[in-house]
Amino acid sequence: MERLPVFVRLRPTEAVQAVKKSKNCVVIEDECEFEASGILDNASQDETFKVVGRPLVEATLRGISSTLLAYGGIGSGKTYSLYGGKVNHERGIIPRALEMIVQKMGSAQIQVSAYEVRSTDHIVDLLTPGPIDLVTCTVGGQLRDISSFPLKDGQSVRDIMKLIETNRTINSHQMTSITILQHDEAAGETIKSQLLFVDLASAGRNSVVSRQLSLLEHVVVTLGCKRGTRVPYRECRLTHTLQASLSSETNTALLCTLQPDKKLLSEALATIRFASRASKMPISREVRDRAPDPFLKVSELNKEIETLKRELSVQSLLTRGKSTMGIEPLNANQIAEAQRQVEEYLAGGQYPDVISNRQLCAVFTAFKQVLAKVTEEMKPKGAPTPVEDTKGNKSAKTSTKVTRPASRASVKSRLSGRNSGKNKNDVDDKPETPTPKSKRGDKGKNDKKEALDKKGSAIKVAPQAESTLSDEIEKDAGADEHPEPPEKQVSYKMFREGEGRVVVRLLRDAEIQAINLEKVSQEQAEIYNARIKVRNELKRKVRNTPDEVLPDGRPVITEDKLADILKLKSLKQELTDAEKKFHVSKSKAEYCRDQARKIAERVVIEFAEWEKRTFGLPATSSPAQE
Repeated sequence: MERLPVFVRLRPTEAVQAVKKSKNCVVIEDECEFEASGILDNASQDETFKVVGRPLVEATLRGISSTLLAYGGIGSGKTYSLYGGKVNHERGIIPRALEMIVQKMGSAQIQVSAYEVRSTDHIVDLLTPGPIDLVTCTVGGQLRDISSFPLKDGQSVRDIMKLIETNRTINSHQMTSITILQHDEAAGETIKSQLLFVDLASAGRNSVVSRQLSLLEHVVVTLGCKRGTRVPYRECRLTHTLQASLSSETNTALLCTLQPDKKLLSEALATIRFASRASKMPISREVRDRAPDPFLKVSELNKEIETLKRELSVQSLLTRGKSTMGIEPLNANQIAEAQRQVEEYLAGGQYPDVISNRQLCAVFTAFKQVLAKVTEEMKPKGAPTPVEDTKGNKSAKTSTKVTRPASRASVKSRLSGRNSGKNKNDVDDKPETPTPKSKRGDKGKNDKKEALDKKGSAIKVAPQAESTLSDEIEKDAGADEHPEPPEKQVSYKMFREGEGRVVVRLLRDAEIQAINLEKVSQEQAEIYNARIKVRNELKRKVRNTPDEVLPDGRPVITEDKLADILKLKSLKQELTDAEKKFHVSKSKAEYCRDQARKIAERVVIEFAEWEKRTFGLPATSSPAQE
């Protein structure tokens, strides 16, 4: 795995130098040495860009997101290295990078944004002329309401740099973002990459800036540790905005500027310490942000639609117009075919042949028409029509008996009678009388048969007496005693499949939800206990790890011990979150279990009422137990 490259640029000075160059090392006071990827001593702006800036620009044009951090003390030359001076040959890394991108952009789309994080921890847009425009940082370090300028030619480069120079302030962290969107027609993909230049403010005597740089150093140290450690990006706005650009998945480089004056030795040591810790951070030089090209995808989908339309047309020609597949409405012949299949099915034939959504709609329409026709035929001939009174209410002069819905056998007999040419008045339209299974039901059936035999002559002589006979039969059937109740299990099954299906389904759903939430609560408890075990082991390890002792006798915490302490800090927050999740899931599980108990009591009550109402006997046991 590659590590972050560190470049050191020494500012020329005539004073006594405490920092010297020795091959690829920086030597401070002939004691402290730091090995860097490159050392720029008395280097020009052009040479600095070739060594530091050009590799990052070339990687970004290949689709690799890159970041350059500039870190140094007050007056060490980091802002001069990035932005440059007023003379043309003093142009810094940022304007030279923009000019190089303009020359090699081709058909790519380039957008430039610039903003700064001030000591007040506010993010300010630098490309918006006029009053201060604050920017919001969302989840993942994404910026909302940030303005961006398209990069087209050299004039746009000069305009962007002029706006940045006008709006930026001192003691602030300036950031310039260049987003490149390229279309790879051969692969059918779009590649998006970002090049970010970060000019970090010098700490000096500003306590807020010192805190921000300290938190940034904490993030860098955490990224250099082993995987699995939580990176504290959201401690301040500076680290939050750098979350997407400062990670192990980006191509990051560090430019440290030093002023080798002996009076500024403390600033040089602080810069070298930051560079030493940052050099352990892993980086990646792989293309990650690939996505299918939306324009090519739309073109492919349009071609697929045209191909499917041609296939449907060919199938329609092969079936001579009988195929129901397509997007056009059904014609009259196809609708008539659906009606014929429905009539055959009701007469005892096969199921309708449904192969498309349009044909399914036609079959349902045919069922609806048959149902309406049969319902109209089932109405009594002498039924009075409702008459509206003066108030608009409908009323009837005589009461009419409500007819039962027609059964499938009745519909089948009507369809068969109509198909055979018989008169519909000759068909027996009387509803079938249900036959109880008990002995009392057999007795009622014999009584009804005797009544029908006695009144048979009246039916033959006077057809208008049919309604009176049916009324008497229904009264006799209603006067029968309740059938004998079956066993409790059979009775509860009847209740569950009939009148009580809704409340039983509610009980089942409540039980399932309660069980699932109890499992989640158990899992949260196991996670919490496992993290407590890890925390205790880390505490024991930190307690038993001795500190290093400097030559002057002062103890110093080792890097491994510091990493363990940081893990303990992150584990503390994880334990708090896990405990909250456990209590929330436990409360939800208890609530669902209580609701399931209440629904079960309701099932017991409703089943008892249904059993008493259906069989005329009180229920003495609980269906939930059965």
